Amino acid sequence: MSYRIEADLDLCQGHAMCELEAPDYFRVPKRGKVEIIDPEPPRASPPRDRAGGANVSNPSTIDQSERRLRTMASFERSELEQWVQSWLQANRDCEAAGDWKPLADFYAPDATYGWNIGPKEDVMCVGIDEIRDVALGYEMEGLQNWQYPYQKVIIDDRQGEIVGFWKQVVTDGDGGRQEIYGIGGSWFRLNADKLIEWQRDFFDFGHVQALYLDLMKAGKLSAGMQRRIERSLAGERLPGYYPLGKTPVPIW
Repeated sequence: MSYRIEADLDLCQGHAMCELEAPDYFRVPKRGKVEIIDPEPPRASPPRDRAGGANVSNPSTIDQSERRLRTMASFERSELEQWVQSWLQANRDCEAAGDWKPLADFYAPDATYGWNIGPKEDVMCVGIDEIRDVALGYEMEGLQNWQYPYQKVIIDDRQGEIVGFWKQVVTDGDGGRQEIYGIGGSWFRLNADKLIEWQRDFFDFGHVQALYLDLMKAGKLSAGMQRRIERSLAGERLPGYYPLGKTPVPIW
């Protein structure tokens, strides 16, 4: 019997989905957790935090070359549909409040969240604290008049993955509504506890830049966003930003 598992091996590039024949010493229960009955001698474990989890506050402890086998968590479709509705409502609540940090409750302690911002840099947050402080905090400063309404959500209950497509809409200082052109979205993978363990965002960075520039020239950019752009232009190193391809965990 074969099981569809995720193989993150040296011979695979990134996360390759491979059909592997499960040997006798693997037992795969319903929820998709691999149990090794007759394992090889254990490798040294990364440093652990007080709660017993991996020390994700230090990205250098995450060994991307280490061989490991992980199965994807699978769910009843109704479970994921309910999760999506909770996520969408939480997003609407955060947009109304102008504070996105409460969304951190949806993430696993060792989650990663990243995106690309053009030909020079990537952004990557490793662990729930960086996600709360950077992705949902610092990166959302000055965006209190922005909304990100989801247009379509695709659910893969077999792999526990969700892709949501959203727009980026701003109400400018004159009350006008402007929208970033192109396709934006978020790709999530949930763990067995239905917490986000992996999220990657995508959007048309060129059009984002173009609209920001138009708002700046028209004097309609928020003060918070203006300060962020000024710090970036001044060469200040922004938290979570890495040279292209140098993030502590891969974008892809």
